Amino acid sequence: MEKNKKAPARAKAKVDYLLTTKLFCGHCKAAMTGVSGTSKTEKKYHYYQCVTNRRDKSCNKKTVNKDYIEDVVVQQLREFLTPDNITTIAKEVVDLCERESNNGNAKRLQKLLSENEKATENLLKALESGQAVEIIAERITQKKKEHDELSYQLLVETTQHPIPSVRDIRFFLSQFRKGDINDPKYRQGLVDMLVNKIYLYDDKMTILCNTQDGHFDVDLKEVSSLKGHLVEARGVEPLSESTFTGTSPSAGGRLHSLTQPQAVKLLSLVES
Repeated sequence: MEKNKKAPARAKAKVDYLLTTKLFCGHCKAAMTGVSGTSKTEKKYHYYQCVTNRRDKSCNKKTVNKDYIEDVVVQQLREFLTPDNITTIAKEVVDLCERESNNGNAKRLQKLLSENEKATENLLKALESGQAVEIIAERITQKKKEHDELSYQLLVETTQHPIPSVRDIRFFLSQFRKGDINDPKYRQGLVDMLVNKIYLYDDKMTILCNTQDGHFDVDLKEVSSLKGHLVEARGVEPLSESTFTGTSPSAGGRLHSLTQPQAVKLLSLVES
């Protein structure tokens, strides 16, 4: 009885699909989502399957073994982090941070500071000419207090959007490349930071990166043998009926650029 009580818990064990929202079918461009199935021998298998293929079989894209395709992607991303690519990513992150820091409130404060300084300059000229000395001196004092307050507000605004140097980010990415390739958090970090979309075919995949015009093709035949990795939708072994479970959330489109949340995440890692 004790064994039977534990069995459901094992069956419901959470499986993380690393490429959820990133992996798409190269044939029909639909999302490829995580599915699992149990064979006749009660062994559990995990795959990515084209949504169209799963829905009505109108797409003939083969299902791909989860661990295999995730390992290939992680390895390719590691290799993508060359010194030249690291420099490109670092420059783009800095450019993005500069654009983000130049927000509406900062512009407003800078404009007010400029107006304050011009007004103060005019008051000083009036003071030098001997016009209403006491009144003008009082107004100059007020403008000085106003200038100090605006300067403080601008400082607070700019420190909320720190801009790291290209050197800082290059160092971080160079160290990041040396992470433990088997660490789930490290693997997720690589994918989140670098991958925009992946289009998977039966013999190759195209990886679109979160950098301007950053993409590359991977010949799966050169990476490793496809035998046992790309399979029909029913799996390596015949799966029992109605056993597909654990479908991951469907993928949505993303802008082909380094997104703000990803940049923020990268910056938090740089600063830590």
